[in-house]
Amino acid sequence: ARNQEAAEIIHPFLQGRSIRPFKVSPTDEYLIYTHHGINMRKYPAVLEHLKSFKEKLEKRATTQEWYELQQPQFAYFDFMTRPKIVFPDIAPECRFALDSEGRFGANTVYFLPTDDLVLLGLLNSQVAYFYFRQICAALEGPGEAYLRFFGQYLEGFPVPTDIAAGDRNEMSTLVQNVI
Repeated sequence: ARNQEAAEIIHPFLQGRSIRPFKVSPTDEYLIYTHHGINMRKYPAVLEHLKSFKEKLEKRATTQEWYELQQPQFAYFDFMTRPKIVFPDIAPECRFALDSEGRFGANTVYFLPTDDLVLLGLLNSQVAYFYFRQICAALEGPGEAYLRFFGQYLEGFPVPTDIAAGDRNEMSTLVQNVI
C-alpha cells in the first residue's frame, strides 16, 4: 500500500520442491525482480526494505548496483509472467505442473513456455515416467533414484502430433479435472 508501483517488480517465487504432478504448492515467497539498470526511485518502499540487507548485497555485487540481481535472466522475463509448464530439475517422479500465476522460478525450476494441457498430461503419465527412467541421468536417493530433468532429456520425449481434435479435448478435460 505504501508503494503501489512496487507490484511491477515483486513476483511470486517458485522453488522446485514446491512442484508436484499437476500442481504447485502455494508459498508466501516472492522475488524482488531488480534487473540491471532499474530505476529504483520508482520503488521507494522496496529500496527502503532492501537497505536492511545492503551490506550483504554489496558483498555479492560485481558490476551491478548493490540492489540489482546478479543474473536477472531478462531474456526470460516475458515467459515467466505468462502461463507455462513448470518442473523441478531433480525429482523421483514426473512432476510437471501448470503455472498460471506468473511465478519466477529459482535455479531448481525449469519451464516449457506453453499451457498445453495435453502435453502436461503426457508429461505426467506412466509412459513418460517409464521413458524418463530410461533416458534421464539419475542420482541415487534413499530407496529411490532421483531423475535429472534436463533439457536434453525432454527434447527427445516423443509427443504425438496427430492427436485427433476430439481426443485432445477429452485429454484436456481430464487434465483440467486433475488440476
